[in-house]
Amino acid sequence: MTDNGRTSETPLTITRILGDAPFAPVGKPTSVASSSTQGVIVVGGDLGPLQWQGRLLGGGASQYRIGVFSLDDVRCRMVQSTRWPVNAVALHPLLPVAAVGTGSYDGGYAFEGELLLLDLQTGRSASVLQRKREIRSLSWSDNDTLDVVASPYDDYEDDEAHAFGHAFSLVCDDWTTVPDRAFTAEQQVGPRVPCALPPGTRLAEWHLVEICADLGRSWVSRRQVWAVEPHGEGNVVAALEGVEAESWLSGGSLAWSVPDSLGGRQLHLAPDGRSVWATVPQGHVRTRGGWQDLPTRVDRLSLEDGRVLETLDTTGPVVVTASRDGRLALRDANWRIEARRSPIRLIDLDGSDEDCHAKLSGYDPYNHYFAIRNSPILLFLDGTGPREHRDKKIVTIEPAESKAAPTVRALFPLEWDSARQGHLFGGPGVYLHDGLGASVVHAGAVHDGAGLLRGNAFVVRRVLPDGEPAWVFHADSSPTAVDTDGVTVYAAFSNGELVASDARTGTVRWRQNITVGGVEAVALSLALHESRLLLGTWDGRILDCLVPSVAVA
Repeated sequence: MTDNGRTSETPLTITRILGDAPFAPVGKPTSVASSSTQGVIVVGGDLGPLQWQGRLLGGGASQYRIGVFSLDDVRCRMVQSTRWPVNAVALHPLLPVAAVGTGSYDGGYAFEGELLLLDLQTGRSASVLQRKREIRSLSWSDNDTLDVVASPYDDYEDDEAHAFGHAFSLVCDDWTTVPDRAFTAEQQVGPRVPCALPPGTRLAEWHLVEICADLGRSWVSRRQVWAVEPHGEGNVVAALEGVEAESWLSGGSLAWSVPDSLGGRQLHLAPDGRSVWATVPQGHVRTRGGWQDLPTRVDRLSLEDGRVLETLDTTGPVVVTASRDGRLALRDANWRIEARRSPIRLIDLDGSDEDCHAKLSGYDPYNHYFAIRNSPILLFLDGTGPREHRDKKIVTIEPAESKAAPTVRALFPLEWDSARQGHLFGGPGVYLHDGLGASVVHAGAVHDGAGLLRGNAFVVRRVLPDGEPAWVFHADSSPTAVDTDGVTVYAAFSNGELVASDARTGTVRWRQNITVGGVEAVALSLALHESRLLLGTWDGRILDCLVPSVAVA
């Protein structure tokens, strides 16, 4: 096992940022307010969920943001997370205070949210209502009075709860010193008025476009870079929200982009070096039998210009696994209530189907996601027995010998601690071969009914063929991505931390929170290329970083 302490070694240096744009740290805008008096723009935004059809990241990180930017140059001054979506922002006429209204419907009964007061100078925020309310509208009628429209508390026996709210005013002679929970439920009473949620994103986007145009700059919304890969001489290909794939040249210009209503989630470089496989979920539709997932699209795109060279036919949602030599495996990603083994579709190096009758357990995005980079063999998590979501083994599908079809071969259980016998979630990883021998370094978390507990996330090196752990790194946040150069293992986490560990011993070389312009960022994907580390961030940017060199003994 390893010491998780910090070292003094120089951490990574960001040398270029691809896909950068004003207001990037808050994601897709939902509410905007600006003031020439205060010299600020306050933007409520949404980075997007940490999940897609094939993967669901736990860990409790909020996707909602409130950011404060300078009006003269849109420089980011501060960013804070909020528990609920930001619906309304109102800047005080004179004081450096922003009223921020958040909230949403819980999907079954209640409206929840809060009214925040944000000090634009110190960053202090206070949640000033004693009862949770979805705040739908805010405005200042004078220096002392904040006018609020809030939702009903719930929609019980109220068919119009989603279209009407309650209007009330809060009065205070000094809005810079209001403490938490200052206003009682009795002060949140007022007449019923027509009020749905404000127009939100479209109006907010228009506001930001106007602000940037006045400054001679352009604005575009980007979110969740789910996959990033180096190709050619310093080029980068990425998949992100709203974009199936895009390619950046070594000089920093965008070579091509393939828009998509949802966007790409996985990328696997083809062995020809001239194309890339992109996995594109198609969402779901409501049918008489309930919600039904649409078939995933799997395209092979030209790295030269983004043209679709071929598309694999699929009949439902799939997750793609790839081996180092370019073989692909399409695994059924339907969330199945009843245990049911599903066939695996194998795609050979030439893009043709292999004869395969191998089957794996039903898939769910918490338990069975297992993306191992650079592996010479196809690796999966396969549920066993009546508790296939909990009792999982790492397995491989062996190539066909003679005329026999490929078969599933179990390697070892996902859980390595026989005393703990925990319920482990799958995650990202990388194949490694050095002086310790062939190994799989994989990350994940130990399930607990209370959520992700401190120390329950992990990165572990498992030595093949028996899976004995060479070392384990414990963490407090969900791991998002893992890669290695054979000497150092790099792991990113949902709290924005990046940890570099010795590949042989697990000893931490250095660790740091990723920051861009002084604002923390979260890496959802990463890939190494020689001394460069590419990080695809939650807020839609790609960070090209120089990592410290390590002498090999």
